Amino acid sequence: MGTHTEAVLSRILGEEGFGPDEPVIKKLASHLDLLLKWNRAMNLTGLKSLEEIVRDLVLDSFHLAAFLKTLPLPQNPCTYDLGAGSGFPGIPLRTLWQDGTYHLVERGAKRAIFLRTVLASISLPKTHVQEESVELIIRKAAGSADLLVAKAFMPWKKLLEMAGPLLADNGHIVLMLAEDIEEQIPRPFKPFATHSYSVRGKKRILRSLVRCNA
Repeated sequence: MGTHTEAVLSRILGEEGFGPDEPVIKKLASHLDLLLKWNRAMNLTGLKSLEEIVRDLVLDSFHLAAFLKTLPLPQNPCTYDLGAGSGFPGIPLRTLWQDGTYHLVERGAKRAIFLRTVLASISLPKTHVQEESVELIIRKAAGSADLLVAKAFMPWKKLLEMAGPLLADNGHIVLMLAEDIEEQIPRPFKPFATHSYSVRGKKRILRSLVRCNA
């Protein structure tokens, strides 16, 4: 018999049309159990109940994993998750999508320790915590990223301006939005693909922009 957390995950994910296998459920449950435990001492997330966390945070990662599989990424992409925080979307995403190398970028020491604790408890290949600022990452690794993801890190225009230099030519940045972008996409980015879905009746959008220097 599975744990309470595993049961809640299986029920909600099933209701939303996802059917992950038992190893995925167990890894997700380990992350969430640690999150709920640590959240009592430090504010990792404002969401307090397990059901809220699954619906408002975990489901995004499932949609993102499916979306990434549609993008023309290299066989072993280098991905940076900016402002990884308590591990969303990155930790659940890596239980589902394990291509290439994945860098969880989190400058906050306590959150970085939490992320390392999660990774020590579950096996996620080529997934690393980088306790550094995005500015430092850009200086060290400019032009090396095939993919950037970020959830509620900063407004999208500022994100493009700040983190864009980290992307390789033809690299993708996936914006996780509450509403679609109406304004013109600034150069050197071009729209590539969009996926929309709803969480508790509220629309959410994944929009991929590709960096084109030509």
